[in-house]
Amino acid sequence: MADSVAKAITYSTTGTAPNRIFTIQWDDAKRYTKNGTFDFQIKLYETTNVVSIIYGFCSPVGLSSTDNINV
Repeated sequence: MADSVAKAITYSTTGTAPNRIFTIQWDDAKRYTKNGTFDFQIKLYETTNVVSIIYGFCSPVGLSSTDNINV
């Protein structure tokens, strides 16, 4: 991600101990080397120590039908 990474970065804690979830959300985060933005969250679960990364819509950037993946 680039400097001035997002339009907004918010956080919240939901639930009650020992089952709380700490959520950090980036709105309109900028891509590091390309135009376009995306939204995402990181959720930290207290008891299980699970970390979830959830992506929202990612605006398309310069893709064309001639792109190939070579293996």
